[in-house]
Amino acid sequence: MKLLIVDDSALVRRSIENVYRGAKFTDIRTASDGLLAVTLYKEFAPDVVTLDITMPYMDGLAALSEMLEFNNQSQILIISALADHHTAIEALKRGATQFICKPFTDEDLKEALEDLILSRPSSDNQTQDKEQNGTNERSANKQLLEKTRIASSKVKEKMTTSHTVHPAPEDYPSGYVAPPSIGQVNGTPMSQPQPIHPPKGHPSSSIIS
Repeated sequence: MKLLIVDDSALVRRSIENVYRGAKFTDIRTASDGLLAVTLYKEFAPDVVTLDITMPYMDGLAALSEMLEFNNQSQILIISALADHHTAIEALKRGATQFICKPFTDEDLKEALEDLILSRPSSDNQTQDKEQNGTNERSANKQLLEKTRIASSKVKEKMTTSHTVHPAPEDYPSGYVAPPSIGQVNGTPMSQPQPIHPPKGHPSSSIIS
C-alpha cells in the first residue's frame, strides 16, 4: 500500500510517518501544501492520504475536492486542529473517509488506520455497488451520518479535555488562518472552481507538464 502525508508542519509529517512506516505501507511520500499534494496524488496514486486543512497555496478542502475528482478510490484521513473541526466535518461530507483531531496520539493514528483499511471497498463490493445503486446510496447516507456523528462526538470530547482549542504555533509553521467558509474554497464557490497556478519556484512546477 502507498501513503501520502500532507501537512505544512515537518514535525507533524515526521510523527505520522514514524507511526505508519512499516504498518502495511511499502511507499510513503509527503507534501507540505495542498497544491503539491494534488500534483503528487495524481502521479503517485496513493491508497491512503492523511490531509491537513489549513495549508499554504491550497487548503485541505480544495485539495480534497481535486483529489476525489481525479480518483475517488483513495481513503482520505483528515487530521486537523480543533479550531478547524467544522470544516473537517464538511470534508467528511465531501468524501473524506475519517477524521482525527490535533493534537493526536500514536494510538489515535493506529486506530484511524485500522478504520481506513476496514472501510476500503473490495472488488466484490464494487461490483455489487454497480448492481444496487439505490440501496448503496441510502447506505452511504447512513454511513455519512454515522461518521459525522462520531467525528462530532470526538471533537466535543477533545474540547472538554483540552486546555485550549487554538492550534499550537508549531502545527502551522506558515501561520494559522481561519478555515474557509463552508461551501467555499479559497473564497470561491465550489460550483465555480477557478484554476490554481503554482507560484514561481513551487516544487509542483517541476512536476506538472
